[in-house]
Amino acid sequence: SQEYPFNSIREAIDVAEFGSHIFVEDGIYYENINFQGKAIIIESKNGYENCVIDGFQHDPVVTFENGEGLNSMLSGFTIANGYGSGYQPNAEGGGIYCTNHSDPYLQNLLITNNSARSRGGGVYCHFSDPTLENITISENNITGYGYGGGINFYHSNPTLINVIISGNSSSGSYDGGHGGGMYCENSDPILIDVTIRDNVAGTNGGGIYCTNSSYPQLSNVRICNNSATYNGGGIYCQWNSTINFNSESRSNIYLNQSANGSDLYSDQIIEVYVDTFTVMFPTDFFAYPINNYTFDIIHSVITQSDSDLYVSPEGDNTNSGLSFDEPLKTIFFAKSKIMVNGHNPHTIFLAPGIYSSTTNNELFPVSCISYVSFYGSGIDETILDANIETEVIYIDNIQDVSIAEMTIKNGSASTGAGIKCYHSDPAFINLKVCDNESSYAGGGCFFYNSNPYLENVLINNNSANRDGGGICYNNSSSSNLVNVTIVGNNAESGGGIHCEDNSSTDLINVTISDNSAESGGAIYCERGSNVYVVNSILWNNIPQNVYFYSHMSENNILITHSDIQFGEEGIEINDNGTVYWLEGNIDEDPQFADQENGNYHLFDDSPCIDTGTAYFEWEDEILIDLSYDEYYGWAPDMGAFEWDETSANEELIINNEKVRLSNYPNPFDAETTISFNLTAEDGEIAEVIIYNIKGQKVK
Repeated sequence: SQEYPFNSIREAIDVAEFGSHIFVEDGIYYENINFQGKAIIIESKNGYENCVIDGFQHDPVVTFENGEGLNSMLSGFTIANGYGSGYQPNAEGGGIYCTNHSDPYLQNLLITNNSARSRGGGVYCHFSDPTLENITISENNITGYGYGGGINFYHSNPTLINVIISGNSSSGSYDGGHGGGMYCENSDPILIDVTIRDNVAGTNGGGIYCTNSSYPQLSNVRICNNSATYNGGGIYCQWNSTINFNSESRSNIYLNQSANGSDLYSDQIIEVYVDTFTVMFPTDFFAYPINNYTFDIIHSVITQSDSDLYVSPEGDNTNSGLSFDEPLKTIFFAKSKIMVNGHNPHTIFLAPGIYSSTTNNELFPVSCISYVSFYGSGIDETILDANIETEVIYIDNIQDVSIAEMTIKNGSASTGAGIKCYHSDPAFINLKVCDNESSYAGGGCFFYNSNPYLENVLINNNSANRDGGGICYNNSSSSNLVNVTIVGNNAESGGGIHCEDNSSTDLINVTISDNSAESGGAIYCERGSNVYVVNSILWNNIPQNVYFYSHMSENNILITHSDIQFGEEGIEINDNGTVYWLEGNIDEDPQFADQENGNYHLFDDSPCIDTGTAYFEWEDEILIDLSYDEYYGWAPDMGAFEWDETSANEELIINNEKVRLSNYPNPFDAETTISFNLTAEDGEIAEVIIYNIKGQKVK
């Protein structure tokens, strides 16, 4: 009775009979309750603002597990501090847990600050069809390898009316971190007058994630400002799942963020009927892949621009972005605004400065868009800094993109911390990729089934716990590296480069030095990979320059006109491949200008000067074909940096006395004889040094 109330809600449930109505006074109740299959109503007297059930970070706060129906109702509470940790079933449903065909009626609730290890930080429904009305699900999260920070539906068909799902998160990576707001698996929820906003997914589906034949129905649903690291910032659908949009009671989807498909990502055909979308003319950036959608849009939030755009950390996203006089502030907003297609490519120009989450609220990773290139203001002027939060650059199924004149640094990911690239053929020119770290592969760059081109790129001080500290090639990738420097990187296999799974790379005038690994300090090959080394330097890599994995398909490496420390002995093939050791190779100290301080230019008496080749062809493929104006001297140099007079480190002092000397034969090819007489006074030491027309000392 009201005069003699129970001490806890749980005590009241224990004695309640069918049809009982339990009224709860204001206060905070530290307990976890179970409806025990009873058709009862539990209701606060003065609403959720005044009555809290606090799970005290122990098990779900409220449990329905005995086939409860609509006659089992919970109303007017704040549900907080539940923790669905441990193993099944307690790994799920931090706030409310429904299972075993339980279909309760939930209304007038605030479900907040709950968490679960795997599924449903706020609410978890397992083979259950509850009704949720006038409910806010906010600030709940998944703490581990999980799905559905706010709410998770598994083989369930709930109805949501006037529900707000906001500020929830689902962390995790690889196969977790999906559905920041809502996760649907083989479920068909009905959403009416629902808002899903400001939720975050560590991987895919910031607002909603649908998988395994899920078909949510949306009527007047607002999905905005959600984010996912990779795909589907607003909605993500896969494996025969789709969204049913009500064409009369239209929904709104706008300003969501992710690397691919910032608003929508689906592998199925979807007819989109909305009142408001981010832009009037969506591209892959907003809805990926764009050919899977038909759109009926009435209004947009952002006005698109068919032009090049300009960005500065000091800019403002309310500017036009049409020049550096009116730059936008973030790269992400520029990508949202720019309008391109295959016949109309554009470029986003980046002003000097640091682009990061702390300096200009930049969103990482910076994902690429087909037909949009990114040009900085100089390799040391424009800096993309991911602050060890995620990878820096993300490229997936992108056409015709170039990235140039900037530094890419401080990325962190499982693969490709600096640059992660799938199924694409990008060009990277005049870049520095440094200080990135991967927990698995490709500290600097990871290329999967891709064909990148790299020119004048410095890859240094990157690390991977396993494969490819500098670069990792996987799944039949093929690349061309020209004038690239790969130094100071480390990994378990392939400190500089890891090449596997029928991948290949052409190294033309490349310097690979001071990298370390357990196997393959410079280059590691496995599973049928091929490496071609021309005019390059492999020096001071630990424990050896080249290593072939001893099992599976054979590997091949071709080396010509290159400086390889320890010669062929620096290559360990483990009876699993072939070394094509061709002409022009040497094993001499390249004499870097200042190796300890990262200067890998050549001293003027380096044996690598004029010892490369301007033309090389192998099996009808031309690997290098330089014209005379593309190098200095008689022949190209070895390594990434061509020596010229301006790079000499010693000032040559030459007497003004003119002396005419004869040589025979003249002209000559391989050798000639110069005859002269030199008189020295007693006690004087005379040294004869001969220089060529470039001012280089001739040995």
